[in-house]
Amino acid sequence: MKIIHMIDVKYFYPIIIKLVFCSILCYPCLSQAQEKKEEKPIFTFFETKDQKEQRMQWWRDAKFGMFIHWGPDAVPSLQWKGSEWNKKTLSEKNYIKYPAHESILNIPKDDWENEVIKQFNPTQYNPEDWVLQAKKAGMKYIILTVKHHNGFCLWPGLPGYDIRETKFKGDPVAMFVEACRKYDMRIGFYYSQLDWHDPDAIGKYTAKTYPDGWISNPEKFLPTIKSQIKDLLTQYGKIDILWFDGQWIKDWTTEMGDDLTTYVRTLQPDIIINDRVRKGTPLCGDYHTPEQIIPSNGISGAYWETCMTMNDTWFYVKQDLNWKSSNILIKNLIDVSSKDGNFLLNVGPDPDGVIPLASRQKLDSVGQWIDVNAESIYSTSTGPFETTFPWGSVTAKDDILYLHILNVPEDRYLKLPFFDRKIRKVSVLADHSDRNLSFEIEEDHYKINLPEDIRNKIVPVIKVKCW
Repeated sequence: MKIIHMIDVKYFYPIIIKLVFCSILCYPCLSQAQEKKEEKPIFTFFETKDQKEQRMQWWRDAKFGMFIHWGPDAVPSLQWKGSEWNKKTLSEKNYIKYPAHESILNIPKDDWENEVIKQFNPTQYNPEDWVLQAKKAGMKYIILTVKHHNGFCLWPGLPGYDIRETKFKGDPVAMFVEACRKYDMRIGFYYSQLDWHDPDAIGKYTAKTYPDGWISNPEKFLPTIKSQIKDLLTQYGKIDILWFDGQWIKDWTTEMGDDLTTYVRTLQPDIIINDRVRKGTPLCGDYHTPEQIIPSNGISGAYWETCMTMNDTWFYVKQDLNWKSSNILIKNLIDVSSKDGNFLLNVGPDPDGVIPLASRQKLDSVGQWIDVNAESIYSTSTGPFETTFPWGSVTAKDDILYLHILNVPEDRYLKLPFFDRKIRKVSVLADHSDRNLSFEIEEDHYKINLPEDIRNKIVPVIKVKCW
């Protein structure tokens, strides 16, 4: 046996030497491979066009949502220790949006954090009332500012600058989420990447430095952002929308936006994210967010949502009485819907948590119109016409067109160009009778005869059934 063993060793000796030599050469590669093997897999989010359409379908069908700006910002109401801003100042660009910031009201940081925050005690806060008001207005989702630019967090999350700094006992965000779920309302969180409180994210603005004087080192603050986002997306169950705000700050990069988006998707893959998470193009989030304007032609080939105030301010300002009329709000909803967008209408509850009476009245009026015209808004898309009409706007659903009459023609005739279908039946949507309207076929258009009482209706809608 020994002889055989010695012969075997001699026979394999050259091979063994080669194997040892190769092992030495390959060791670094094997080590690197082992290290890579131990790394956590990188999360990638990919979906087909059909998958995205399915994920976005409820949002696209909803059309109408409520934006709620609320928190300690409501406390000063443009007044602080005798300082009050006149109407001219209120209307200046950049001043109306963030009325509680110290560069506008000259509130020292110590006053803000030691006095304003301490005064915030919303004893009448009842999110069920908010949700019921939104439902009454015909809204399908609500976006709440859980953290605005000042850095104050409306929930008692990670140790930091949050609701526990106030006299309020409880978690306003948890109460809001519970109320939304109780009444089948979709839930959205507004989250600003800015933070005027955290030393790692100092970047207050003034009229001279806006918008270049915001965050100076966001890469240092990004871990905090992720921690807060994780808190929001793991402590409150499924959240439908995450509404970022801050991609326009000077030092926020495209890579930061991509990184944050990917992180959010690891926590809740089906969540809908707006475009303000990322700087530059192409679109990183799910939809565009024009602010205080309605694009003249919508945004072709993209999901979009116009956010707009009822008056001139986002947060509660008692002196701001420049309210849009109910008719204007209804017309804005129609205009946005006819361009295949969503309308996010803002309310600013007062420091106690109560939606102002004027806001309620406007919402009630919009809701009354929607009660009888709902099918002309929800789950609709833009009409088949490339032209605009002096009398109003068109939405469409299946084989039905909805003609929203914003301006009744003097002769009470609506002219509608020929399109890819033929008209079968015409009626007034709010008219519950079987009365049909007559129409004629002209050389290149249909001529619809409107009833005499059409002027008595608030933004009447004509329902056109087609073959």
